[in-house]
Amino acid sequence: MALNPQYDAIGKGFVQQYYTLFDDPAQRANLANMYNVETSFMTFEGVQIQGAAKIMEKLNTDEDLPHGYLQTFVLKPIGNSFYVEHDMFRLALHDIVTTTRLTPTCRRSSSSRSLTPTSSNTTSSASGSTT
Repeated sequence: MALNPQYDAIGKGFVQQYYTLFDDPAQRANLANMYNVETSFMTFEGVQIQGAAKIMEKLNTDEDLPHGYLQTFVLKPIGNSFYVEHDMFRLALHDIVTTTRLTPTCRRSSSSRSLTPTSSNTTSSASGSTT
């Protein structure tokens, strides 16, 4: 399958819409519409969660203080729109001492998002601070 030439616009539009809903507690429940009821899955710190209801449960249960994070979405086309096929979430804990130096693939300030295309699906990556 060929790369969708509009991947950048699709990814930017998705990230804008997703985080607008996520950041508004009154609208957060509407994120469920972005996930497939049965087939969407989320990998949260290495643990897989499947289905929109369980993903939403995870998104609504974290009451921790804000942390840096990296979140990658794999978007799957359905008709003229897209849904989240896979949502990968990792905390970016900077105070952990490691012996291996890792080079980040993307960084963002509090207002920017970065995107990475794939060949058959649209992948959007965002990193920032959780709320």
